Amino acid sequence: MSDLNYIIFKSDAKYLLIGIVIALALFIGWNQYGTMTGFIVQVAGRADIIIDDGNVSNWYSISFPPGRTALDALKDVAYVDYKIYEQGIELTGIGNLTNSEAGRWAWAINGERTNENIDAYLLRDGDSLQFIYTPAKQGSAQ
Repeated sequence: MSDLNYIIFKSDAKYLLIGIVIALALFIGWNQYGTMTGFIVQVAGRADIIIDDGNVSNWYSISFPPGRTALDALKDVAYVDYKIYEQGIELTGIGNLTNSEAGRWAWAINGERTNENIDAYLLRDGDSLQFIYTPAKQGSAQ
């Protein structure tokens, strides 16, 4: 019976040692990098996103890693509809408001309206992206 107790204790000690090593690795990773996984997420900057549907204006402030586009940032804060074309992406809706005869979504970078493809514009630190639903003019066709 004493041999059996020795085998069980030896097995338990092995698992205990493995658990201590894992806990120590997680503790070191958490303290060094601020995350449980120990991976560093590089932050390229911060940007503001303003979504104005004509009735309500919502403002968001986000941090983003390198290589994020305006489309990526918008999808982080809202449900987005779009069409993919060979030339790029056309924004067709944000939330439950889509382009129609009543109006269209337009967007601006730092206060300047742009025709740049939303999926091509790479965010820069300090950018302000405005997404504005613009009603159609009375008597004009879209």
